[in-house]
Amino acid sequence: INLKAPIPSAIGLAKDLEVLDMEFNQFSGTIPEEIYGLRNLRKMWLGSNKLTGTLSNKVSQLKFLQNIHVYVNQLTGTIPKGLFSLEFLDDIDLIINKFEGTFPYEAYENPSSVLHYVGISDNNLEG
Repeated sequence: INLKAPIPSAIGLAKDLEVLDMEFNQFSGTIPEEIYGLRNLRKMWLGSNKLTGTLSNKVSQLKFLQNIHVYVNQLTGTIPKGLFSLEFLDDIDLIINKFEGTFPYEAYENPSSVLHYVGISDNNLEG
């Protein structure tokens, strides 16, 4: 399937959703705020699309998140510090976007002992 459209805000109605796999499509527009209300979400796979805008610091509300893949999009802004407060997060893939600023020092203070992979190459990061 090669879906071409914005991600619908109605995704927020799937309150029990644990895996959101929308990789390798042509979704456009921003990541809907409603995604950050999916309290049971464990895997957020949005890589290889045409998403724009920022990754909201509201990602820190996804307390059970284990994987976040937003690689190969056109996301901008800074990497949210709240991302690194997630206890179960073990895989962060942000490569090939337009993130800017410095890499958050909170990544080094993550209470999680399960963080195994952080991909940040091919962005506009400094420091």
